[in-house]
Amino acid sequence: MGGLRRILTERWRNAQDYLHRLDSLQATGWSRLYAGHRTNQLDHVGQMLLIHPIWRPDAITAEAIQGPRAFYAPPSNAGGRCNAELLWGYKCPLLATRTFHADHVFPYWAGGSTIGSNRLLLCDVHNRMKGGDLHIYPWELPTPDWVYDQISRLASVIEAESAS
Repeated sequence: MGGLRRILTERWRNAQDYLHRLDSLQATGWSRLYAGHRTNQLDHVGQMLLIHPIWRPDAITAEAIQGPRAFYAPPSNAGGRCNAELLWGYKCPLLATRTFHADHVFPYWAGGSTIGSNRLLLCDVHNRMKGGDLHIYPWELPTPDWVYDQISRLASVIEAESAS
């Protein structure tokens, strides 16, 4: 239990760091943060901050950068298992006959892409529990590849707007 407690405590710290840095970075701007990305000086939290929608120009929709809000393919039954273990550290004890929902591992509201590698299948109960909570995002894992693609898309949009 000590390992799980350590992981969950670290997740809470990282989420708090993310929100604190998001608030303070609004004054410095995306370009400065992006410069750190280009020189490999950003940690995982910093990479995730780069995709937050506050940086997106008003004329650009979330769908243009992140994809649609919802996953279109109906979720499978996840092999009869809810994938709650990734977020909470325990196997879902609920019956495999429950309804499953496709959700974003990194929340859409915070810039998470609607892409298979950011998709998580949860039972209806765990899906409602998760919501858009950053505190349970697995910050201890490496930055997902889709984040780098999204940073590139956003950089192109921001640079094009700056040039015009």
